[in-house]
Amino acid sequence: MTSTVAGRHIGSVDQDEPTANGLVEVWNQTVVVQDSTIMEVSAAPTVLPSAFTHDGAGQFACPGLIDAHVHVNAISGYLGDIENWSQAYTTAHAARRMHEMLARGFTSVRDTAGADYGLAQAVDEELFIGPRLFFGGRALSQTGGHADFCPPSVTHDPHQCCAGVGVVCDGVSAVRRAAREQLRTGAFHIKVMLSGGVSSPTDRIDSTQFSDEEIRAAVEEASAFNRYGPVTNSVAYTEFVTGPQAACNGFGLITASAASVSSIAPRRSPVP
Repeated sequence: MTSTVAGRHIGSVDQDEPTANGLVEVWNQTVVVQDSTIMEVSAAPTVLPSAFTHDGAGQFACPGLIDAHVHVNAISGYLGDIENWSQAYTTAHAARRMHEMLARGFTSVRDTAGADYGLAQAVDEELFIGPRLFFGGRALSQTGGHADFCPPSVTHDPHQCCAGVGVVCDGVSAVRRAAREQLRTGAFHIKVMLSGGVSSPTDRIDSTQFSDEEIRAAVEEASAFNRYGPVTNSVAYTEFVTGPQAACNGFGLITASAASVSSIAPRRSPVP
């Protein structure tokens, strides 16, 4: 059944008449929404008699915001803690966090490590209220990499039954399988950890990770599935982006940059 909602006396922006100072605010507008699609913004719109109307005097309709780098499951400052928590507990926190994101105006978010098809499906089915979720599944990490949260005293356990943000894979075959597993579940992109970070216990922030062959394998798998990727976290020195790394479609959290990176990164951060 078609549902129509009309908000009257609302402020909005005139996207067709931008000025040197930005978009122009226009007040006393009526916004007509039909089945989640904005059909018309006008001072004198055609509103069906059956439409539910809302008086939005003094309120402002803001275009939906997009956050291209989130971790909806990252509810602890130390991401390694998440792997020891119940998946149900982590999901409950993620649901609340996503509701808060929507309340702040973000209608679409790209999760770059941790979220899966279950969260995206729950939002689509309105089991809880949140922004559209473009997930990448678990990020790919080498042993001792940015998504390997085992401390030096612990032997790595590759179990995948618990919550977490990454999967450890070494060698071309393992990288291909890990990438394919994320893509099999419907991932919109592949995240590859190519440098160290402050949240992982055993790598230096200035370390570079994965071999050229391993990175090339991840790029090929994402391309074969007709998905963009990989998206990377990068230290990104000059020599770091002259090989297969330069084929990556997005760079995030660049902690040290060079001139060549500055020319590549702005063109390689697509959002679905």
